[in-house]
Amino acid sequence: MAAVVDNSSSTDPLVDSKESRTRTFHVEGTNFIDGVQTGLFFLPPREKHFDLFFFRQLFDHLQHQTMKAEVPLPALRNMSMKLMEAMQVPRGFDVNFFGVEKATCSWGDLRNALTTLGHPRIELTPMERIYMVLEDQENSKMAKGWFYFIMVVTVANLLGIVWPEASEQVCEPIPGVDGHRCASDFKTACLLIFSLDYFAKLVLSPFVRREVVFPDQVEYFHSSEWTYQPATKIQRLLTFAKQGSNIIDLVAILPFWIELCAGGILPSTSFLRMIRMARLFRIFKTARYLDMLQVLGMTLWKSVGMVLILFCLVGAIGLICGCLFQQLEQHDVEDSPFRTVPHASYWVFARLISMKDVPGYGGQVSSVAGIVVFAATMALKGVLWIVPIARIKQIFTQEYADIMQVGNMRRNMVAELLEFHNAGDRNKIMTPEGTTCAVMHLRGAAVDPVYVPLPILTHKKCVVDGLKVDVPLPDGTAGAITWKMTWEPSEDMTKKESVMPDGRLILQILSSENLPSAITGFLLEVPTATFGKTDQEVSWNSGSPGNALEFSLRWQASNATTTAAPVHTAAPQQAHKMDSAMFQQKVLKMLEQQQVLLQAQAQQLAEQQARLAALEKL
Repeated sequence: MAAVVDNSSSTDPLVDSKESRTRTFHVEGTNFIDGVQTGLFFLPPREKHFDLFFFRQLFDHLQHQTMKAEVPLPALRNMSMKLMEAMQVPRGFDVNFFGVEKATCSWGDLRNALTTLGHPRIELTPMERIYMVLEDQENSKMAKGWFYFIMVVTVANLLGIVWPEASEQVCEPIPGVDGHRCASDFKTACLLIFSLDYFAKLVLSPFVRREVVFPDQVEYFHSSEWTYQPATKIQRLLTFAKQGSNIIDLVAILPFWIELCAGGILPSTSFLRMIRMARLFRIFKTARYLDMLQVLGMTLWKSVGMVLILFCLVGAIGLICGCLFQQLEQHDVEDSPFRTVPHASYWVFARLISMKDVPGYGGQVSSVAGIVVFAATMALKGVLWIVPIARIKQIFTQEYADIMQVGNMRRNMVAELLEFHNAGDRNKIMTPEGTTCAVMHLRGAAVDPVYVPLPILTHKKCVVDGLKVDVPLPDGTAGAITWKMTWEPSEDMTKKESVMPDGRLILQILSSENLPSAITGFLLEVPTATFGKTDQEVSWNSGSPGNALEFSLRWQASNATTTAAPVHTAAPQQAHKMDSAMFQQKVLKMLEQQQVLLQAQAQQLAEQQARLAALEKL
């Protein structure tokens, strides 16, 4: 009988400890470290810093895949394994890439886990760091400087092609410098810079893990495969060579090297001038930074098939009409456009696509039958363009909507991230049900009551340390009081997820700013019941924190008890009060049950919307 050996790994504090994770991300061209936005590092970092939007897109994919608004933990666990394997991070079974352990996870939960706990550190090799300087402008200040330098050289090189006299005019004022030779040397220098940029990336590409360096360009999280195998060096090189932007770079420098190496055996100087114009294609690399150019490019690319079909159809109609015109019209004249079928077909084709000012366009139809055929052809011309134009418009609308959706998703992600980390304590107090406030009266000074927000609608224990509450003063200025609040909801409130507060609240004044010296204390009115309050007073000395005040809150309708006297001995007024109290209890209980039902229905609606969005994309 074979023995079973348990090789399960024990919990290793170094596997997923805080020191083994990083909390630095790229957000809108800046670094986001431990909840604070800072500038980019000058040199490329030694470890991978992800763009937080990559995780937002990843979560959106998981939502559509699971067809749920909140992604289940197994889906996150499987994606964590796939990421660890793709990025060649060891011990994928032991490490939680995202840091989330909830049964179901919203984007807010995932974002908070990533920005507070971080993700596993992924070390970058020196070759990967150099490659990121050349290719990723959001990586560091050095990379951004190289990007701007390449753009300046690109624009200057383009200007030299479009306006060659400008380079000569710039060099002419320099003593002893030939303007023509200076312009030629400048173009050569530009092409050498482009060549250095391209060949450096080409040599480094086999040693760069694209799954780590550019995770948003890899389709592994869209794959339905169980696992993802990292690319080999040959596959990385081929991927680099086939990428659109790199093809543009190669086309821009290839004429220079062809002319340099084989200029003496090329057919003619006109061919050399033609291939030099390929440098103009480099300007198209800027399209990836402009949304509208991306929309137009994708629209043209996806419309190629439709345009080819249209041209084939126009060619067929031109051929049929050409055969008819060759028979119907005079074709014995030397310059007649109908002397042969190809000439007649070309004449019709030129008019179907509105091509003018070209040889063979002249001539006219003179016979009655030819006029009838020509009129029917021109009428058909308008019909031919209806379907392609409608289809191209549909493609443009879809591409524009996709680009705008990604842009809005990015902007919302940044706004929510900054609000969460900048608002801090405000997020603990604000809830979908609103905000409950206490009323504070200042003793010894003629100051209006101040409303103090309380975190009693949250279902988890929270500590709000350092919340500033403004105090308007009679002279038009404003003071401030800094609070520390501790809210401990009861077990019943936590389990039932009821909006009715039930627990213990501790309030303490830490400090004050710009308050009148005549203030001797504060009276706090805290809503400890649904329609009731508890008052507590605390003395105040601006030099030291105030005493902590503790309140017991019981808003639950089931906890509200009323000692009812026997009906036969109760006075009419007492019976009315008793009936009113019982009615309030019933109303509160019904409201609580209705709130629970509304929350369940809202969850079902969110899941249905996610399913519909997934079906629409299919």
